Amino acid sequence: MYGIRPYVTWGNVPGPLANVMSDNGCNPKICTYLVAKFGPVTSSNWGKLPADWQQTWIQGSCDSVVKTQCPAVVGYLPTPNEDHNGDDIANGGSTVWATCTGNKGCWGYNSNGWMKTSGVVTNAASGVCFRTKLSSV
Repeated sequence: MYGIRPYVTWGNVPGPLANVMSDNGCNPKICTYLVAKFGPVTSSNWGKLPADWQQTWIQGSCDSVVKTQCPAVVGYLPTPNEDHNGDDIANGGSTVWATCTGNKGCWGYNSNGWMKTSGVVTNAASGVCFRTKLSSV
């Protein structure tokens, strides 16, 4: 709609909207979104990532974001350094992915194993990866 390419161009985004996006850390989230949309991607193997998004991947250091900070998981949109406080269902421990996936009331979980009734991130949390379920079971 606005022709945005994070780290490359703001396109024709109005200034106030660009500020909202920057203030909410939207640029790093694009890395995990691209993996969720186009499958596995690295700067040495672009996979299905369109050529016009490759500069965004490089400038955003996306290899580092998706491999070390918040790896992609099937069925979830991972967001590095974010969490959702409250709304805990239970701690799924090492089986959190399978447990949340099979639970209609679970809409996300964090890297500490806490499953949530909401998939909306609410706060910055250094070193935490929050995964939002892409669809209900």
